[in-house]
Amino acid sequence: MSETLPYRPHDVMAWDSSTTVQRMSFANRGVYHSVLDMQWKDGFVDADPLEIKATIRCSDAEWDGFEKHFEKCFPLCEDGKRRNPKCVAMRERAIIRVQKNRENGNKGGRPPKNTEEPNGKPNENQSVPDGLSE
Repeated sequence: MSETLPYRPHDVMAWDSSTTVQRMSFANRGVYHSVLDMQWKDGFVDADPLEIKATIRCSDAEWDGFEKHFEKCFPLCEDGKRRNPKCVAMRERAIIRVQKNRENGNKGGRPPKNTEEPNGKPNENQSVPDGLSE
């Protein structure tokens, strides 16, 4: 089952320091982001570049510049699909977080806060400080 994940985290420091990304043109970076978004949504990308190009509406010229990075960024997996390893790890962590949040939400969410007005007197969890008169 594919888990719906509303957003994909973007590690700016890792992105900017990646030598692979540094070697890409601005257009290639956009293609890379689009393919990462596709993997985030579906859990994989097709092995066929023509399918990917059609899905992300990428021109031949834009794809030609990115194609030399495609194999490295999205290696072929045993199931015949392509996946970016870092995106896989981030997606798995996000799925676990979503499932935990869902379980906690099914328990009723957060308990309501105490809305009683303070009366100026210490409660059972507080002590009167030494040295002060009453």
